[in-house]
Amino acid sequence: MSVTHSHHSCQCSVVNHPSCPFNFLITDCPSNDTIDSYRLLFEENSVTDLIRLCSPDAYDPTALSSGLGINVWDNLAFEDGSAPSDKIVADYRELLAQIESRPDRPTGQKPTIAVHCVSGVGRAPVLVACALIDAGLEREDAIEFVRGRRRGSFNKIQLRWLLDAKGFKKKPSQRTSILKRMFGKKT
Repeated sequence: MSVTHSHHSCQCSVVNHPSCPFNFLITDCPSNDTIDSYRLLFEENSVTDLIRLCSPDAYDPTALSSGLGINVWDNLAFEDGSAPSDKIVADYRELLAQIESRPDRPTGQKPTIAVHCVSGVGRAPVLVACALIDAGLEREDAIEFVRGRRRGSFNKIQLRWLLDAKGFKKKPSQRTSILKRMFGKKT
């Protein structure tokens, strides 16, 4: 079966950074006609969760949830071409924390999360970049890292939001730098 993709997309872009506790697969949106190809892709990459950022009507996820045991999440969608709201970011962080803390997760193995929007170059890369920034990457480094794996990622609105501290608010750090420990200021 041949998979038809957006001209902006390749079948799958793997985003795996050593600082991040997750592996990500960014894809474009499957359809009911192409879901079997995605099913194989997700199975080959040990995907545990799928975040759908487009209409839930795009395809029936039963082949993924029932067939492979993949958890399908539809509650993080936001408008195409835009940046997510603070609530979406908070819900995303909560979901990632839940995935990371699963007791049945194999020790030392990063969970693999597939994320897709329609073409896989806007909303999906934005959420992946948020996770990388929360994992400690500088904003510019996270953007460059994602773009190096998913060409064409982010529009101007999304870039501005990711780069602006008033837009994407970094997760408060639990760690303190050596200088701040020496001088008693916590980050």
